[in-house]
Amino acid sequence: VFFMTFCALSSAKGMDIKMKEEKFKNNVLWYNFTLCILVVCIHAQNMHIFIEPVAWINHAIWFLVERIACLAVPGFFMCSGYLFYRNLTWKKVTEKLKQRVFSLVIPFLIWNFLYYILHFVARRIPYFGQLFDTAVPFSLQEFINAVFCYKYNPVFWFMLYLILFSFMSPIIYGVLRQKWVGLFVVILVLVINFSGVLVSYIPVKTGDILGWSFYYLTGGYIGIHWTEIIMPKKKYLPVVILGIGMCFSFVLSFVYGENGWIYIYKMCGAAFLWYFISAIELAQAPGWMKNTFVIYAVHQIMALFINKLTNLLFGNSMYVGGIIFLFIPVVVVVFCYFMELFMKTYFPTVWKIISGRR
Repeated sequence: VFFMTFCALSSAKGMDIKMKEEKFKNNVLWYNFTLCILVVCIHAQNMHIFIEPVAWINHAIWFLVERIACLAVPGFFMCSGYLFYRNLTWKKVTEKLKQRVFSLVIPFLIWNFLYYILHFVARRIPYFGQLFDTAVPFSLQEFINAVFCYKYNPVFWFMLYLILFSFMSPIIYGVLRQKWVGLFVVILVLVINFSGVLVSYIPVKTGDILGWSFYYLTGGYIGIHWTEIIMPKKKYLPVVILGIGMCFSFVLSFVYGENGWIYIYKMCGAAFLWYFISAIELAQAPGWMKNTFVIYAVHQIMALFINKLTNLLFGNSMYVGGIIFLFIPVVVVVFCYFMELFMKTYFPTVWKIISGRR
């Protein structure tokens, strides 16, 4: 009887752990998809194209893009850092880096090359070329700038930073795995960014990398030392605490102009979205929500094309611009869904490569 009871308890515990892990993975899908839609909204912003303003529409779009959607990229960095360092050991570092080659590096290079070819060809098509702003030379130097420096795919700066952080993982892990040293480094990076003390002394790109590293390091530290706080028993407590922190830092950042507090606002806001999503009993995420990499890769060019084409056809009114702004995320998601169906049917290997094995 004792043995049967022990086996039953062990089995129940195992099932509970499995269910918790499945819920965690489902929450990650919903979270990443939500952030992805916010990123699409950033680049769907079209007030510079539809230049006849409608005050309430312009203000609503501006607030969504500048104050809410700005939480997306910090959220992606925090989530990426957490997922990379969660359950990481020295033995797993090499395998993790191999995975990132296929999930980040190869798709990064391929999409940049495709964008170079697209811009090069499109600029030579009558009328269609008006949708692109710059000339596209064909040379080795331009090829290098396009493929390795994302010249014609500007949204991929995020991917390049993520690749950089990933391949610095032996150093980052060596620091973060030491609990107090790691915490000190995360706080130090926050203080440096918060104070802006190095702004005058380091290159702009270096400062930019340092700024975004705060979110990645925060996620990584939590993944190593505080992983249990990601799925707390009191689901609504973090929502309340982070909501208060978000509101407080919002006021200091955007009302009183204390620029350093923007880091606190974005960290609290990105974490708030996670805990808010986790507190809701969400349905199983449909498969097309996994297309976040492809959505991220194609959304900017699609948003630009749809906005400019609509502007040419229907004029400058922001009434039209507001409708198109809402329309673009839906179009992008639906396009990627049918792209997935087509590619998986006829070119499954190609799809696996360009979607980063997602």
